[in-house]
Amino acid sequence: GRCPRNRKTMTVWSENLEGSLFPAVPVPFKQDGTPDFSAQKEYAAWLASQEIDGVAVWAHTGRGRHLDPETRAVVIETWRDAIGSGRKIIAGVGPAADADTESTLPSTLSMAEEAEDSDLLLVFPPTAFREAENRDDLIIEYHREIARLGIPLLLFYLYPEAGGISYSEKVLDELLGMPEVAGIKIATLDSACEMQDVITHTLVHHRSKAVLTGEDRLYGYSFYRGCHGALMGLGSILPDLQRELIDSWFLRETREYLRMSRLVDHLAEVIFIEPMEGYIGRLLFALSYKGLIPEDSAFDPWGPPISEIEKEFIKATIDRIEESRNE
Repeated sequence: GRCPRNRKTMTVWSENLEGSLFPAVPVPFKQDGTPDFSAQKEYAAWLASQEIDGVAVWAHTGRGRHLDPETRAVVIETWRDAIGSGRKIIAGVGPAADADTESTLPSTLSMAEEAEDSDLLLVFPPTAFREAENRDDLIIEYHREIARLGIPLLLFYLYPEAGGISYSEKVLDELLGMPEVAGIKIATLDSACEMQDVITHTLVHHRSKAVLTGEDRLYGYSFYRGCHGALMGLGSILPDLQRELIDSWFLRETREYLRMSRLVDHLAEVIFIEPMEGYIGRLLFALSYKGLIPEDSAFDPWGPPISEIEKEFIKATIDRIEESRNE
C-alpha cells in the first residue's frame, strides 16, 4: 500500500465508507432571497434523527459557491451542532461561480480554508480549465494544492452541463493515486456508459478508494455496479427509504433491494427532471410538503421557478411511496 503523509489518510476508504449515506443538503431561502436559518436548524435536527452517516454541505445542492462566507459559516455550524462529532461533515469546495482561469485556485483555496473543521472536502471540478490547452496538468495541480491543507479529498466527477469535466484516465489515475484522496463521487446524470467506466476503473486500479454515487436517477443500479456509498441531493428527502435500499443491497436482500430501488426511482423521476437546475427548488418544495420546512422558505434563488404541475407530481409521488411502504 501507499505510505500516507499524515494521520488523516491512514484509512482504507472503500471499507470505511461502505454502506454510507450522506445527504447533500439544501439551504432554505425565503422569497426575498434571504436564508431562513431557523428553518434550516429545525430541518437539521430532523435529518440528524435519521440513519445517515453525516451530511454534505456547500455542495451543488447547497449552492455553496453562491453563498457568502458568513452564510456558509452559519450553514456548516448548524449542521455540525445537529449531527454531533460522531458523524462526518463533507464540505463542497470549488471556485467562485464567476471564476476565471487565474482566480479558480485562489477562490477554491479560500473556500476550503473556511471548511477547516470538516472531515472531507468534496472538490468541485475547475470548470475554467475545461478548454485550456494544458487542462490535464492544471486539473492535477489544482487538486494537489487543495490537498496541502491536510483534509482528505473526494473527487467530484460531474456532468458538463452542471459545470463538470470528463477527466481522462490519466487524470483519474494521477488524482486517485494521491494519498490525500479518499475517493470519488460520480454524478454523470444520464451517461450510464461513463458512470460504468469510471466506477470500474476505480474499483480495478484504486481499490482502497471509496466510490460514492451521486447518480440520483441511477441510484440502485449504481450500487449494483459497485458503489460503496451515496452522496446526493436526493438523500435530503426520504432518507429512510434510501437507507433501506442501501442496507438491503449490502445485506443481499434482493427482493427488498428491488422494491426500494423502484420506489427511489419514482422519487428521483419527479425531482431530477428538465430543467435540471430546478431540482433544488423541487427538493425544497418536497421538504415543505413533508412539513419539514415552511412553505415560504422553499425557494432557490438561483434556479428556475417550480410549476404547479411539478408540485402536484411531487406530492402525488410522495403520497404513493408512503402508501406503498405501508402495504
